[in-house]
Amino acid sequence: MKIADKKCMRKMSIVVLSIHLMFFVSACQSNKIEKEMEKVNMENKSNEVETSEVDEMTVVGEEEQDGEYTMNDVSPTSPSLWNPHDEVTNVDRLIGKLTTIGLYDVVREGEEQYKVVPEMAAAIPVDITNEYAGDEQFGVPEDAKEGYAYKIQLNPKACWEDGTRINADTYLYSMEQLLNPEMHNYNSAKFLIGTMALANSNAYYHSGEKQYSSIKQGDTYRDLPEDEMYFSFTKENAFLGSSAKRYYEAGYHEMFFDAEGTDLYQKYNKGEEYLPLTQEAKKDLLTISANFGDTSSDCYKAWCFSYDGTNEEVGFDRVGIKKAGEYEIILILNQPIKQADLCQNLTSNWLVYKEYYESGKTNTGEMVKTTYGTTVDQYMSYGPYKLTYFQRDKIFTMEKNEAWYGYSDGLHEDQYQITRVNYHIIANTDVAMQMFLQGKLDCIELSSDRLEKYRSSDYIAYVPTTATSKITFNGEYLVLKERESEGINKTLLSYQEFRQALALTINRQEMVTQLLSPNRVAYGIINEQYFVDANQKEIYRTTRQAKQALCKAYEVSSVEELTGYDKERASKLMTIAYEKAYAKGDISDKDIIELEFLVYSNEDSFVKLVKFLQDAFLDAAVGTPLEGRIHITMTPDPDYYNHAKQGAFEMILSTWGGNYLYPYDVMQSYADERYSYELGFHAKEVPLTINMEGEEQTKSFYDWYEALCNNEYAMADTETKVTILAAMEACLLEQCYCTPLYSRYTANLYTQRLNLVDINFINDMKYCGIRYLKYRMTDEQWDNYCEENEGELSY
Repeated sequence: MKIADKKCMRKMSIVVLSIHLMFFVSACQSNKIEKEMEKVNMENKSNEVETSEVDEMTVVGEEEQDGEYTMNDVSPTSPSLWNPHDEVTNVDRLIGKLTTIGLYDVVREGEEQYKVVPEMAAAIPVDITNEYAGDEQFGVPEDAKEGYAYKIQLNPKACWEDGTRINADTYLYSMEQLLNPEMHNYNSAKFLIGTMALANSNAYYHSGEKQYSSIKQGDTYRDLPEDEMYFSFTKENAFLGSSAKRYYEAGYHEMFFDAEGTDLYQKYNKGEEYLPLTQEAKKDLLTISANFGDTSSDCYKAWCFSYDGTNEEVGFDRVGIKKAGEYEIILILNQPIKQADLCQNLTSNWLVYKEYYESGKTNTGEMVKTTYGTTVDQYMSYGPYKLTYFQRDKIFTMEKNEAWYGYSDGLHEDQYQITRVNYHIIANTDVAMQMFLQGKLDCIELSSDRLEKYRSSDYIAYVPTTATSKITFNGEYLVLKERESEGINKTLLSYQEFRQALALTINRQEMVTQLLSPNRVAYGIINEQYFVDANQKEIYRTTRQAKQALCKAYEVSSVEELTGYDKERASKLMTIAYEKAYAKGDISDKDIIELEFLVYSNEDSFVKLVKFLQDAFLDAAVGTPLEGRIHITMTPDPDYYNHAKQGAFEMILSTWGGNYLYPYDVMQSYADERYSYELGFHAKEVPLTINMEGEEQTKSFYDWYEALCNNEYAMADTETKVTILAAMEACLLEQCYCTPLYSRYTANLYTQRLNLVDINFINDMKYCGIRYLKYRMTDEQWDNYCEENEGELSY
């Protein structure tokens, strides 16, 4: 059997959407592409759902053959756990992407159309807000008309791989475990905060907990007797803007010693979160504060909290998920959400198999954990595939789940051709490349040094993502001060002008062209892959407000002038920052500004990137008081994100992406300090004024995020929401605790046995997934073809 000629195979070069592509599995399941949601037979009494007719796929070479079709993919590491409640990394999610399926999914409709269809649901959700308006138990406003409550009919054909039916009780049990306050599940946040927060979910999660609040309010302290004050070394306090625990564990032990050499942190490290303020504790807090440079008599209060009472005991029966029938559930939300956004948020699921979940539970003392989703026999599938083999650090295998409803319901014809998926665990990219060229892998992500060789290949695909990579700066003055030593200055980075100067020294286009292909230059926090709503009629970056945000931040009159590079202005800002710092005594005329840049490893690409930045910084400093005085120290650190959280850095390369149909949630990464790495940017203290329909409104950056995603503007029209989002983005760019560099793309080579469906999508993106994936050869035919080519394929 011979491979198709190049003219035919040129059709294989496509662009696929994925944040971290592990072949087409991630592209299909992680970033689902919708067109405008269509009405799906809401009144169909038989609960049957109309699906789109899948276009006939062209099979290059010969017709599709009966037989086995095994997809061989690669992962650098093994999943650690694939319990949907506690999985964390993209690798952890590889199994669930194929063995589970959401209440809703996105399918093709013609060459350029997509629509949401029910999967584990039996119909599009019905808005029943009117039934709960004014309901005090769930807090739905009396005047609410839409968006707060939805009824969802469940697919009665859905079952676990062992045939056990999945019904409303399955959904309620699984949600109760996801939100179980004793388990602290990583993925509980989806239904506790943000757009999908269920009514009373937080009250249940924090039921019976004691509540404390900071004594400090703005620039003053609340009037409270000292015997009613408490302090904490484990909770974030107003003095540090973080916790003492974080500082201590980051290496600042000396800040907690008194004159006699007593370790005051360990003195109070008794396993309790809050301790009463005694006179002895007050004296010790004053000592620690003085070590940090504050000798005022009342600074101890910034460490302190008031006890505000104990939360009401709230049972799960008050959480906003209800059983309405054997195959029907109701979701009641904290804030309104549009139907299209709800469906998009329900394309992943939270179901767990009760018997295995309960039998795997153990009590560690502080919390309850389960072994569910750690071995083949402690996991149950309900999606198109089931996990059949797992050998850690070697391989794991998934095969067709014959119990899945989709293989017999008549609604998934000509889909899921793949019969088996093997994930080979290969950390060494040279080994993986060799296996790919031998026909033993179906996809390989190209490193920058290999890209040039295969750039013109007929089998290459450039994959855009929603992720933007940026330099994140540590701008927290106290943290930087503690990292200084004699003659070494770091606090200059806490000056906004200096951070802005560093950002403007970077010729992004030159950097990307020379070092970062196939990525593309980014000037904004949010890249070109985001739509302003689920209708996908407008990309955020093309809106008037988004363009104005960039023009304002970079001081240009139009986006056509954008380069992000202005050496002259950078030099002026360096001088301004230096003069301000010198006047305050924060820098001497001989200090060297040493910036530690944490990177993942010492690979050549990082070395070249740091050298590029070093040259740019020094070039812009010529003729300023900082000439020759700015130096970057590159520190390889595989755990640099965690160390950055502790403040042990001046610069890191950070990357964030989000839901391409809901760009507003991206702001959570900056508004909520639990997710932010931009030390010094205190979202609750940064004022932002936005013109809302002719009226100037001022809120903190954090409050604008809450208003946009969770409160008064959650259901606002798109124009209003984009106005707020763009103003927040401009604020971030001007504060410059981070500066965007490039939008993330990957370059992948795909196997010659694959027939890609050429499906157009807006903005030069294209989409395909395992649902529609077609191989031109069976396993047997492919093995014969590789043997004919002596195990060395040409790409």
